[in-house]
This record gives sequence, C-alpha cells and structure tokens, in this order.
Amino acid sequence: STARRQHHDHHRKGSTTIMPETIIPESYGCDYIKPSQYGWFTMTFFILIWGLGNFCDVILQRCSFLGINTAYCDLTSEKQKNAVTYIMQFAVTSVVLVVQIYGSINVIFALEDDTTRSRFEALSVSFHLLGVLYMWELIYRQVIGWPLLFHHFSAIIQLQLVFASFADTRDLVYIRFMTVIGLYATTEQI
Repeated sequence: STARRQHHDHHRKGSTTIMPETIIPESYGCDYIKPSQYGWFTMTFFILIWGLGNFCDVILQRCSFLGINTAYCDLTSEKQKNAVTYIMQFAVTSVVLVVQIYGSINVIFALEDDTTRSRFEALSVSFHLLGVLYMWELIYRQVIGWPLLFHHFSAIIQLQLVFASFADTRDLVYIRFMTVIGLYATTEQI
C-alpha cells in the first residue's frame, strides 16, 4: 500500500541500509512470514532435534568402536547429556552454517540487485533452527550454568526481535544484524 510505503520510506531516510530496496522483492515480505507457519516450523524443528538427540544417545550407548559405549555409560547422566548436547550442537550448527552461507551471500555482499526466494527462505530456516537448537539445549541439559543460560536466552530473544523487526519494516539492516548473530552462533562450535 502507498501509505505503508511512505511510512517505510520516512523511517528509512535515517537508515544505514546500503542495499537497494529490490534485494527482497515485495512478494517475499510479510506474505511469506506468517505467524501460523512460525509455530509449525518451531514445533517440527524441535521434534526433529529432540529425536536426533535421542538417536545420538542410543548410538553412544551401543557403539563398541574404541570402547565408546563403555566410556559413555560410565559417565554420570549429566555428563552424558552434555556429550549429546556437544555432538548435536556441532552437527546442527555445521548444517546451519552451510545454509546461512548460501542464504546470506547476496544480502551481505550485495552481489546482485535481488535475491532469490530460496536464499531468503534458507536464511529464515537457519535462524529458526538456531533458536530451536538453543531452546532444546535449555530443556535437554540437566544442569546449566548462568553464563550459558544468559547467552542462550539473549541469543533467542535477539534472533526473534530482529526477525520480527524485519517482518515489520523490511529493512535489510535487520537481516544483516541477524546474519551476524547467526554466524557467530554457528561458528562458535566449530
């Protein structure tokens, strides 16, 4: 709508956005980001990560290669959950990193005047996966220290607020900021 575009342009004058407005085509905006989809993404990703975590636990209990099962079963329940968490963080963040790099190339480096819907969706999926992974870790671990608890909560809140801000304003500065947060989260485990 014209009124919304004028309101958006008014707020954009002081923005640090370097990218042309066409980087995210109009049809990708808020039509793609629907609250009902977000709930399903979150639930589906959470169930997937929970299932992979349980699968990892079973594999560690049964893998006799180099005595992994003996060493794993000798650990306390808290340490076993930590081991599964580290493996899951490494595996999921490695996949998310590849998806983020694919999705963020045009947004970060302005290689083209436009980005594709698949790249935009890849960024969205990677940000959702990071948030769900952190939520899963907060629930899965038996004991969690205050620094890690603060880190995870602040990362989840930042990702959600920045994604909501982009959905409202469509300003690429939010996508760039979210990409930097996401890249930090994915590369800290590697």
